[in-house]
Amino acid sequence: MRLIRKAWWVGRRRGLRAVIDLAVPKALHILRIRTIRPYPYSHFEALSAIDPYQPATIPTPRLKWQRSPTMRLRWYMPEPGRGSGGHHTLFRLIRLLQHRGHLSEVAVLHGAHTSKSRDGTRQFVLRHFGTDVPVIWDTDDRSDVDIVLASSWQSAYAIATDVDCALRAYVVQDWEPDFYPRGSEQIMAENSYLLGYTHITAGPWLARRLSERGLPAEYFHLGADQETYHPSDEPHERGRSHVVFYARPNTPRRCFEIGCEALRLLDRQLGRGRLSVSMVGAEIVPFPTRYRTRWLGTVPPRELRRLYASADVVLVLSATNPSLVPLEAALCAAPVVDLRVPSAAGTFEAGVTGLLAPPSATSLAAAMSNLLADPRAAREMGRQARRYALQFTWEAAAATVERHLMEALEHHNRRPLASGTGRHDGDTG
Repeated sequence: MRLIRKAWWVGRRRGLRAVIDLAVPKALHILRIRTIRPYPYSHFEALSAIDPYQPATIPTPRLKWQRSPTMRLRWYMPEPGRGSGGHHTLFRLIRLLQHRGHLSEVAVLHGAHTSKSRDGTRQFVLRHFGTDVPVIWDTDDRSDVDIVLASSWQSAYAIATDVDCALRAYVVQDWEPDFYPRGSEQIMAENSYLLGYTHITAGPWLARRLSERGLPAEYFHLGADQETYHPSDEPHERGRSHVVFYARPNTPRRCFEIGCEALRLLDRQLGRGRLSVSMVGAEIVPFPTRYRTRWLGTVPPRELRRLYASADVVLVLSATNPSLVPLEAALCAAPVVDLRVPSAAGTFEAGVTGLLAPPSATSLAAAMSNLLADPRAAREMGRQARRYALQFTWEAAAATVERHLMEALEHHNRRPLASGTGRHDGDTG
């Protein structure tokens, strides 16, 4: 009965073919009939076909930019998910570039295998990201554009086969090789930076990492939504210190375990019943804590703003590139504690606009304890953080991205064409 219900559900959501794909292996298993397993690494086939060490495997864009003031852009990205900071950045840029007169469409990787239609994805993006943009699948027929843009290491391989453009660009939002242990995926992610594209990074740290490898890169500063995030006189909890912890246990670079240990140590220092923690950012299965915990999951921006404004400390940990969260908390005049790692240099002025602690639970607990012990200094740090964050706007970010893309098109147009091929010498993207 359970299998019948599952088949009915799959049929409604994904069609008859999906039911057959589900039922046949089950039937063969019940009948004890051995099947020949398919090649288990077929998802690497398209990636391995593009080899940065073999330039001939990277098709050359077939178009030449016509110097129009309006750019036509095609953004390749994974399926958008609710609460994704990386998608928020991309869709804000797309929306603001639309306001500046440029046309965009989004090509979703493996879109044909998702549970949504093209129009359903477009409506999802409008509802959750506030941007109305045409959506296609990466396998659809494509119109001519000026630039195709990658937004992740997988999409960097996907755009290599899109020749209906004049230029390829790569918006690098994090150092994705660090997301994996040393192995195939890490190497493939590293190789994505070698495909010859124009690199534009979210912040200076990523640009420096690429430049250190001999790869030119420009950057833009992440912005923050100043209309949504701002200070207010939210009530603070009486008799308790309130910490908002941006907690994402399924995202290793967010160092969830170190953060939990830091909170346990802080609770021990403060004494029983003195600490209250709001866990935000992801749905977490609750576990026992000595301190009072609210498991809030993914909350809308307005509620998040109220939490930041009521917090004595906001704990935001990132072992790689900083996200939007520290700037959003800073706009609410909340004192932020993060890791003292090289990537944080572009987001904080240590000790003035945020407190950076060595990457250990004990050090993080000590940093939060110091802020809680001196509320006046904590409030001043929050005010300084807000003044610092106010200089970073999404309008400025979009203008910077626009300038870098236009300059890249101009530079690309000046290159001589290889005889008889339409190919730019020494350039694949």
